Amino acid sequence: EDDTYSIAQNSVNSLYKDNSGIIWIGTFKKGLCYYNKSIIKFPLYHHKLSDPNSLSYNDINRFAEDKKGNMWIATNGGGLVYFDRASGKFTRFVHDPANSNSICNDVVVSLCIDHAQTLWIGTYFGGLDHFDGKKFIHYKHSDNDNNSIADNAIWSIMEDSLHRIWIGTFSSGLDRFERVTNSFTHFKATGYLSVHSKYVCDLLQAKNGDIWIATSNGVDVIQNKTDNFYRYYHHEVANPSTSLSNDNTIALLQDSRGLIWIATREGLDYYDPQKAVFTTLRKEDGLPDNITLSIVEDQNHNLWVGTPNGVSNQIINKD
Repeated sequence: EDDTYSIAQNSVNSLYKDNSGIIWIGTFKKGLCYYNKSIIKFPLYHHKLSDPNSLSYNDINRFAEDKKGNMWIATNGGGLVYFDRASGKFTRFVHDPANSNSICNDVVVSLCIDHAQTLWIGTYFGGLDHFDGKKFIHYKHSDNDNNSIADNAIWSIMEDSLHRIWIGTFSSGLDRFERVTNSFTHFKATGYLSVHSKYVCDLLQAKNGDIWIATSNGVDVIQNKTDNFYRYYHHEVANPSTSLSNDNTIALLQDSRGLIWIATREGLDYYDPQKAVFTTLRKEDGLPDNITLSIVEDQNHNLWVGTPNGVSNQIINKD
């Protein structure tokens, strides 16, 4: 009864298959149903009261796929969930104040699987967790310890090619975790060699080693060879190819062609490193909304773009 995609009733009076392959089902006092497998393009996993083995929480923030093809799922208040594709089983990890080995907070907003296949977990005002498969190691901000993480609200996490962990925070800029000293280096929005915003939304290491940082005040780039910071931002100029469409940037991706995609509040931008130019796509180019929230490239090199008004499958010719 709690699955709107199931048949309306178990009492079936009639069945009919039409020329297009649609199955029509007549039920006892519950109307007419139809089924067409070709239109079910997005299988839905959701919580069902009648099924204890279903997804435990429906509000989902992030995903991370491990080398087995299984999914870590960050929920917005229901903790951390692990989905085993082969068995179809969901395993849930929630915060327990009485258990120091439990996850530090149930609002999980960022995930990263590192080179050793261990999981880094960013929470909203709960700090940073590192899960090795057996225990959760907690990193929390302390006003008395300058080497502690700068903020307990962790918005993005990335491991670079040198196995350094970069952490984007909600209100304290960018941090880098130093594995050898077990401490954090801070890049706050206060100096020249730093980010230009306290709010770091997403992180990307480009193929040339540069680290791109999406913030609420443009995109910062740490140049690989010099460690200098360079900024891309929106400015009113005659030639928009030198400018972001909006400074409020949300997500980053470098595709298989080398283009760097930037999701913003005013469109989807892509930067061609070979030509050093920006191009912006908006609703008039086929996007369902000018606000773009997420980007991923599939195995066929097509882009999928998440917006507040649905998902767009974007096919772009580099030339």
